[in-house]
Amino acid sequence: MLFRSLPVNRITRIFAGLVVMGFGGFILAEETFPAMGIGGALIICGLSVIISQSVMIWRERPDPYDLSRLWETEPQPEEPEEDGQEHYLSYCHHCGGSMSEVYSICPHCGTPLGA
Repeated sequence: MLFRSLPVNRITRIFAGLVVMGFGGFILAEETFPAMGIGGALIICGLSVIISQSVMIWRERPDPYDLSRLWETEPQPEEPEEDGQEHYLSYCHHCGGSMSEVYSICPHCGTPLGA
């Protein structure tokens, strides 16, 4: 049953339907009366295989709004990721506060840092 359930086999069946339709077209091109029925039947058979397998592929596509897929996310790491830069603290000599180097003015007292 593994052969029948794989989605890759649906694509293979579509190509097989195209080959059968090609054989039917070749038989129809011969233009002999008894063979025209066989060629037409091959074309109809190949077309029905292509349509049925295309519909099955369309039905098996994943639903983008499926709520059961919410829990399939990757687990979050325990530690936060660092940006690779060392973070230094600046010391305010006026109020005694310390803050990261991104500030040029102390947010507590308003004194310029480094002066």
